[in-house]
Amino acid sequence: MSRFKVAKFSLGAGCLSSIASSFCHFLLLVFIVFSMSCAQESSSPTSGRVSPIYSAGPPELSYCSSAVAHGGATVTISGKAIYQARQLTGSGLGAPGAGAPVRYAEVRVTDSAGNVSQCAETNANGDFSFSLPQNSATYTISVNARANNSFGKVSVLNKPELNQVYALTTSVTADSTKSVGTMTAAGTGNILAGAFNIYDQIIQTNDYLRTHVGTCPFSGCQAFTVAPKVQAYWEKGFNPMDYFGSNLGGVSYYLPGYSRLFILGGINGDTDTTDTDHFDNSVIIHEYGHFIEDVLTKSDSPGGSHNGNGVIDPRLAWGEGWGNFIQAAVQNDPRYIDTVGNVDGTPDFALYIDLESPDPQCGGAFPPPVCDIPENPGEGNFREFEITRFLWDIIDTNSDDAPNAESITGGFPELWTVLTSSSGFNNSQAGFRSIGLLHEVQDKLAGREDWDPLRILPTHQHGIPAGSEPNGYRKDWAIPVTTSSTCAFGSGNELSISPSNSHSSKHLLMNNDFYHIKHPGGTLSITLKYQTQSGMEADLDVYLYNSSARVLGSSTVDSNITPNVIGHSTNEPDRTTGTIETESIVVDATAGDYLIQVQAYVDTIPGGLSKYELQMGGNTICPTTIP
Repeated sequence: MSRFKVAKFSLGAGCLSSIASSFCHFLLLVFIVFSMSCAQESSSPTSGRVSPIYSAGPPELSYCSSAVAHGGATVTISGKAIYQARQLTGSGLGAPGAGAPVRYAEVRVTDSAGNVSQCAETNANGDFSFSLPQNSATYTISVNARANNSFGKVSVLNKPELNQVYALTTSVTADSTKSVGTMTAAGTGNILAGAFNIYDQIIQTNDYLRTHVGTCPFSGCQAFTVAPKVQAYWEKGFNPMDYFGSNLGGVSYYLPGYSRLFILGGINGDTDTTDTDHFDNSVIIHEYGHFIEDVLTKSDSPGGSHNGNGVIDPRLAWGEGWGNFIQAAVQNDPRYIDTVGNVDGTPDFALYIDLESPDPQCGGAFPPPVCDIPENPGEGNFREFEITRFLWDIIDTNSDDAPNAESITGGFPELWTVLTSSSGFNNSQAGFRSIGLLHEVQDKLAGREDWDPLRILPTHQHGIPAGSEPNGYRKDWAIPVTTSSTCAFGSGNELSISPSNSHSSKHLLMNNDFYHIKHPGGTLSITLKYQTQSGMEADLDVYLYNSSARVLGSSTVDSNITPNVIGHSTNEPDRTTGTIETESIVVDATAGDYLIQVQAYVDTIPGGLSKYELQMGGNTICPTTIP
């Protein structure tokens, strides 16, 4: 029986791996601070661990980039570098393959005293060639899992406390022109191939982005050349969650703001029966996708638990959906695959998700079918794998959504334009970003493809097209507001909510409305006035969040008011239909973006359709568009 990961956790920008519980996020915040102040070692199999954000370790060696000119007689030394990654089989990871080239990597040549004698780089085939003085001296050739060139800027290192780059090494005597043959990073033993596979997935992602958006035809699109530097940390047998305690499950993650990936190398020293990610390309590229999101576009994900089959905070759903998608795009493979163990121990799958085969029943077959199917209009914006499938559908070449077949195939430049332009995700006026913002901005691009045939499919359900209703793509999440009387009581354009007793109060789509406000700082007062039109009176509550908060009810583990709820009002109504009820919040708040949540509290009787008015500082606020 295959073991599937049923819970995942995002560290701000996210990861797609199992974890013991939502307590991990608390541990992350606490243990980072604790370890920085106490410098306490982890109990992991590898010693000397302090913190994933540790910055007091030695710096990386300077990159060996400039060829050294030698006078007198010289010889030419050549060779090839490959790595043997374990290959995927029908039951999990199999034996290592014949080998793939180590592409565009640093070659560092040192003499017996450790002085640099020559610098070079491998080419697309893993080949290298350089000159040395002709003599009888012996030199060490190191092909490093590192690049700092137009193909990629990445180092694969053992840990922040040491910052040692992984390297293939051999020696050569420079008495004549010769080849050192093929240098091989093995997929067993020291598993050096793990480091080079991580390296190559990052190079491959840069290749994909250059190919598809190296030039971009849309106004505002930022053409891609090469991503900024990232450090990827990995060590055989080490679980990066050991920084925060034991028994937290195997996890790979990206740390937003630090440009650091941590890739799971095993658990408690074991690499054959436990979860590892160094050969799980889906996981590696997913995490690197969060880095791309962090440094080239903008993410508002608050992190949190996500199991790949439920309604969650749209910011988290977007971030994870993007990570799931970019790995499929780079590999040109509509699957998300995460393995456990390998053929030398116990091979298995932790996740095996086919993006082309949605199944609303989420049956028990193996490989498991795609779940996360929306049940209501607009719900696709709240579901991680639904977002993944939508993004895949804008680039794939098959029309697999009959009878409403679509022909969209080249949507990545439009996606990239929205992610990188100042009118899209990089708009300073935007906040609480979700796929709804992507839809809104893409729909305004000159020369765009029409994505509406995809948006309205029952398997996607990504909001109402903007031509049908103002803010249609984002009407259910973080609508920007402005001071206006157009939606005040008596205007005929009042805001409204119709409570659903088919869903809990926590259902972020069916029993909640959300609004994005910008506050200049100081006293912030929010007032909700509502009136039920007929039937049993509804019970509406109001919550106020800062920009990093996890929204109340956004997952089953966040059932209590979270620390970043800065204000809430949950008065009981008098249960008299027609009464104007009032909820009020007054707080002192710093300048910034805030989210208002209007929630219909649903108990045995949900109440009827209710019209409501929101006020900020005593002035009515109504939906608008981002400047």
